[in-house]
Amino acid sequence: TLAISMFVEEPNTKLALRFIAVVITTAQPGYFLEELAIARHRFTLRAREAVLEASVNLTGCLLLAAPFGIFGVGISSVTASILGLLILWRGTGFRFTLVKDWIRTKLLVKEGLPFALSEGGFEMLRRLDILVMALVLGPVIVGYYGISLLIMDFSLMFARGAVAQVLSPHLLRKFGETGSFSEVAIYYEVPARLFSYTLPVLLGLGACLLHPIIPLILPQYENGVPAAQITMWSLAFVAVHSSISSFLVAAKRIPSVLRIFFGLLPVAALGQWVVLSSGMGLEGAAWVTFCTLGVAACGELALAQRQVGRSGAQILMYLTSLVLPLVIAIGCFDLARTAAAGMAPPGVWMRAVFHAGLFAGFYSPVLLAYEYHFSMLRMVREAQ
Repeated sequence: TLAISMFVEEPNTKLALRFIAVVITTAQPGYFLEELAIARHRFTLRAREAVLEASVNLTGCLLLAAPFGIFGVGISSVTASILGLLILWRGTGFRFTLVKDWIRTKLLVKEGLPFALSEGGFEMLRRLDILVMALVLGPVIVGYYGISLLIMDFSLMFARGAVAQVLSPHLLRKFGETGSFSEVAIYYEVPARLFSYTLPVLLGLGACLLHPIIPLILPQYENGVPAAQITMWSLAFVAVHSSISSFLVAAKRIPSVLRIFFGLLPVAALGQWVVLSSGMGLEGAAWVTFCTLGVAACGELALAQRQVGRSGAQILMYLTSLVLPLVIAIGCFDLARTAAAGMAPPGVWMRAVFHAGLFAGFYSPVLLAYEYHFSMLRMVREAQ
């Protein structure tokens, strides 16, 4: 990145690339120390580092961006990145050495490359809409789609930080103790079940509130709000992917995951091209991404269920029970929007609140029925 900046003439871009180069360099040992802290169940250390780094970055940007422009933003990012690294380095007490261990390096590459490729495949699946959109409709339309990108990126960071990094060490430790896939299946089955009927209501309420919030804080992106509302539903599949990846690593099913992801890529790309070429716009692209991530997440769940000995019929019933609340929530959202259009009082905020209230009322029977049957929320309260 630093080398590329040498060939850039525009001053702000050159400066930004050089700041990014520093952040990337400090991030590499930082990522390692994050994983080390999580593997040692040092969740408090990881949380303290994340909060302090984010706080410094945000405060620095607010104070320095206006007077110093891109230089102020860069200084904030670099300072926050270095601070996070130092907190983790001191907290873990790890000592970096330059001893060459080619045998262990080859083993780590052999074990880690398939997982890295699978994560890269999932990243490609969720970003195909942008690639095809840029080719078919141009950069301006991609800009309007930026709200969807922001929502997706934030959700992925949250899912990895709050879900994957917590579940993974517990699952892998338990599997190391027992060697039983059936005993560790709870580490993905419980989150998947909890997400299946609790996330839709949260996502629906969030989608309702996008309409007044985005025009207020980012008015130039208002055209992207309908697509962003669709993108909200895709976050359920992102959460499932984050919760199940460790189980698939333990089960050595990453090659199968790779076949699913890379088999989906050309189909999803074709779907995006057809939708965008047909004039279905941002909303069409968002629906294709929703379906693509849904197939990917269900494929991962099917692999995990097969690993613990479930039959085809059992897997189908399991997947149906997980996806059904999300499908019903989408229907409730559209029904509430139609009802709110004719009944809501004037004003964007009032219509959004009225829409959210109707949606919550329509969806509540599903939430209550699933909670009565599975008691996931009660289990979470008792665990606290």
